[in-house]
Amino acid sequence: MTLRRIGPIAVLTSAAAAGAAEPTQFGEWPSETALTVAPGRLTFGVLSQSSWGISPRIELRLHPLSFWVLPHAEVKLRWLDQGRWQLSSVHRLAYPTPFLSLVSREGSGGLLPVTTDVPHALVLDNDVLASLEWHPGQWASARVGASLSAQGGGDETLLDFPFLYQRFAALNAPVVPRIALSAEGELLGQLWYSLEFRQYWLPLQDFPVLHASEYAAELYVQLGLSHRIGVGGRFSVARLPIGSRTHFLPHVDYQVAF
Repeated sequence: MTLRRIGPIAVLTSAAAAGAAEPTQFGEWPSETALTVAPGRLTFGVLSQSSWGISPRIELRLHPLSFWVLPHAEVKLRWLDQGRWQLSSVHRLAYPTPFLSLVSREGSGGLLPVTTDVPHALVLDNDVLASLEWHPGQWASARVGASLSAQGGGDETLLDFPFLYQRFAALNAPVVPRIALSAEGELLGQLWYSLEFRQYWLPLQDFPVLHASEYAAELYVQLGLSHRIGVGGRFSVARLPIGSRTHFLPHVDYQVAF
């Protein structure tokens, strides 16, 4: 099996791909599209998630650095491959207890009271992701999902902090629904872009109108098939229990693939 690169997409060129049973195009890198990375391809990111194409329809992801303080794993399952149309589901399971214990402290980095009895908890995220290649190498995607949690004992853990609040809100709500719209593809030569809008609804019992909106933009420079550098940022506008908050988080990322 060999892969031929067309923009940010890799096309499977093997006899096995001739049948309709398996997908024939894959992402080179982890993306917000419904494409999975090519089977056998392994990517590592400094700030972004790393991925492994387990099979033509299954991609496994995790963040190697944050995994040690926030154990988690994410899997993308591709259900439909119709050329320009792709459909996948994404499922993530996280054990946030070590992270919550880390931020239960005084001083810098303390987001919870030092006396917090941190509960044992699991957070499960489930999403449906549909993508359309509206122009060669240009993808538009829509995503709908929700977060659920299960926990035992301990105190309430409410992280009133931009970006973190909406990602841990399921610890204090029965369900946290969200939607996302994204676009990505080739911009010019070896330059690639990614844009995303994400909306969370935070249905806490005493705060019925809480929400969080996130806007993200990234620009990547491709260095062959195995390396790329990305620069970008994420902007959050959130209405939290402590009031409205805005935050901007710039970043630079390096990714390598094998």
